[in-house]
Amino acid sequence: MNGVTLEVKAGEVLGFAGLVGGGKSRIWRSVIGINQVESGTIHLKGCDITHASTEELIENGIYYLPPYRKNEGLQLTASSRKNLNVSVLNCPETVGLIGLRSPSKQKKLVESGKAVIIVSSDLPEVINLSHRVFVFSNGVISAELKGNDINEENILKHFF
Repeated sequence: MNGVTLEVKAGEVLGFAGLVGGGKSRIWRSVIGINQVESGTIHLKGCDITHASTEELIENGIYYLPPYRKNEGLQLTASSRKNLNVSVLNCPETVGLIGLRSPSKQKKLVESGKAVIIVSSDLPEVINLSHRVFVFSNGVISAELKGNDINEENILKHFF
C-alpha cells in the first residue's frame, strides 16, 4: 500500500470498493494493527495512533468487524456466550450493530456522529450504503466518488 491519504468524517458512511486483492482491506487491517504500518502515520482526532494497542483503539471508538469472522473474529473453542463477551461486543453501543448491512442500524450509528467504514467487493452494498466511496486498484486509491457519481459503472471503470 503506497501513498494512501484519506479523511473519514464524523457522521458519514465511507465505502471502500475494489476487487479482491486490490488493496481495500490492507489499509484498515493496518489501522487496527493486524498488518504492520511500514511508513506514514495514522491519526484520530489529531492524535497519532499509528502504534496504538488494540485496547487503546477500542477505547478511542475504533471497532473492526472482520469479513471472515470464522477465521478472524471468533474463538472457535469457546462457547457462544464467551464469544459474545469479546470486548468489542461487550461495549453497550456496539451490541446489536453486528448486522451493519441494515441501513436502519447504520443510520442510528451515523446520526450519533460516528463514522462507519464499509470495506467490500459487494458493489450493491457499497453503492447503497455509502456517502463517499474510495475505489482501490492495485494497492492505490484510483477514485473518490460522491453523491450521484457512486454507481456501478463509475466504480467498475476505476477497478482497472
